[in-house]
Amino acid sequence: MLDIFQAEDWCTVVQGTPKFQPPEIVSGISENYRGRKVDIWACGVTLY
Repeated sequence: MLDIFQAEDWCTVVQGTPKFQPPEIVSGISENYRGRKVDIWACGVTLY
């Protein structure tokens, strides 16, 4: 997914398993988020 998003792209639709999502998305704090940062978070969770 990293090659699809640019660093400045914003996303508004939440998809995927909550255990792979960053805390601010799971808790509902943020309605918009950076797609690339979310993908990096999910990659880190997977590698951990």
